[in-house]
Amino acid sequence: MTLPSTESPDVRGGSHDRTPNRALLGEVASLLARLSWVERVSTFPANRPDSVYAGLVVDHYPKEAVSAANLEIQAYTNGDFHISYIETHHGSRYLARWDRHDSPEFPRDHFHAPPAATHDSGQPRAYPAAF
Repeated sequence: MTLPSTESPDVRGGSHDRTPNRALLGEVASLLARLSWVERVSTFPANRPDSVYAGLVVDHYPKEAVSAANLEIQAYTNGDFHISYIETHHGSRYLARWDRHDSPEFPRDHFHAPPAATHDSGQPRAYPAAF
């Protein structure tokens, strides 16, 4: 499975505890692999060793608009997480990101809105309690 480059917004910076919750991510990968709308799952790929990456079945999208769709899920032992949804629109990208991590600019739970999920697009959110 060829994964996109790491040019997506960097969610690994800062002084966060970045110990991946491999047990939880393994369960997530197992669940994703059973879904009919998930084409393939890669657990801890070489260029994203703290992630579960899922390629979605592109047949569910308009062919003239979307050439690929993916999920990237990161979960850490301190309860932090990042979930990115990425669509490739024949060369351009549409990105949304749900985050839980300490940030000086946003509450611990926040969302980065599409289409680019830039840092400045962050908005407060409230997510269910961590596992």
